[in-house]
Amino acid sequence: MLEALIPSGATIFLVALIIVLMVFIRTGVKQVPPKQEWTVERFGKYSRTMQLGLNLMIPFVETVACQRSLVEGGRNDAPMGQ
Repeated sequence: MLEALIPSGATIFLVALIIVLMVFIRTGVKQVPPKQEWTVERFGKYSRTMQLGLNLMIPFVETVACQRSLVEGGRNDAPMGQ
């Protein structure tokens, strides 16, 4: 009776494989929002710049170094405290 409740080795392997794939997909697919550019580094050196939309990265090898806004900011020259 207890043998039916204990998962087999193949079941444990499949569950572990699914979890690893989910982690890779979660960390490897990035969505850059509108009016932004993201700089990607591979092993600490500049690799490329990601544009708007879905982009793929190599998990644990590439990192997003900078998220740059493309919106021109206005200047607020009003004195502080008013």
